[in-house]
Amino acid sequence: MSYWDTQHNYGQVLQCYAMQQFLRNLGHTPYHIKYTPEPTSTFGKISKLLKSIAAGDTKELIRQRRNSQKHNGGETLPTQRNFDEFRKRHIKFTDRTYTYKSLRQLPPEADCYIAGSDQIWASPDPGYMLNFGNKNTLRIAYAPSMGGIAMMDGHMRYDFRRLIKRLDVVTAREQDGVEQCHAAGRKDAELVPDPVMLLRADEYRNIASSPRPERPYILLYLLGNQIDIDVHTFFEWADRHNLDIKYITAQGRNDSYPKAYPNVDEWLGLIDGAKYVFTNSFHGMLTSIILNRPFLTIPLSGSYSRMNSRITTLLTSLSLTDRIFRNSLDEVERPIDFAKVNERLAEARKAIADKFGKWLSPAK
Repeated sequence: MSYWDTQHNYGQVLQCYAMQQFLRNLGHTPYHIKYTPEPTSTFGKISKLLKSIAAGDTKELIRQRRNSQKHNGGETLPTQRNFDEFRKRHIKFTDRTYTYKSLRQLPPEADCYIAGSDQIWASPDPGYMLNFGNKNTLRIAYAPSMGGIAMMDGHMRYDFRRLIKRLDVVTAREQDGVEQCHAAGRKDAELVPDPVMLLRADEYRNIASSPRPERPYILLYLLGNQIDIDVHTFFEWADRHNLDIKYITAQGRNDSYPKAYPNVDEWLGLIDGAKYVFTNSFHGMLTSIILNRPFLTIPLSGSYSRMNSRITTLLTSLSLTDRIFRNSLDEVERPIDFAKVNERLAEARKAIADKFGKWLSPAK
């Protein structure tokens, strides 16, 4: 269980696919539970608010999106990405969409429930914390994120401590998430990589669409979160280096520059074919690493800077903190020892495969 119904967030779709494919590779038969918290519940309201914040839903961006609809025959631009088609081909889902009430009344059958990844623990939603089903069913929290949000005081902190006790295995995607789990009484919580990291480059290339560009290009992938660089700076840099630019946006970013709206398989292919990648997206950065593309991560700023912990956690583990933008876009031209990076990625995948082998063993 994790977020699943986006029409513009490539990372959300990719982590769903990666987790399911990784479990298939281990010999299991996974499926994704389509879950939507009741919109009138406290958790549903918080979840909706957090999704809006993550999408950059300011009044100005909402106004811009409405204007863009008027100029595109009433169709919202994100629908051009056709994520539903990718999900239909690559991800197995439940036939129905569950609310927390229906999960409690008639839970889907499984030997194990897995929560994660994505920012599903930014509030202690009882559905995303697997508070349903037979008490003997194994429950694993794999790489859930709290989005850099410190756990609130009062009843939310109490609910989190209460709900996390029922889980058999607790992990988190960021170090600050691990620390919050420890503070909630789960001293056994450990740090694990995002599901996208669990597949090899060739597994992504098997589902990617290969671009056929006329000239070398940079791939610019920006989410709507605030950064301290103007978009025009990237276009000027590409022009100075005699490179074309493929510009992809998501989660509320809207400006006057020409953009592409690829499907997930096309997005993978565009990253794989790029000379350089510039992005403020965690999954855009992670995919660039896996596909061995020279990249530069643009850190988030303002109120969104709390979300940079997932970037620093990953890059620190791979000794790639010099790939965080500091002064100049020319930093992207620094060489990367991808042989060493690939070795660490392979070690991480094997370690997680071994852990799942223990967690899902018949003895458990």
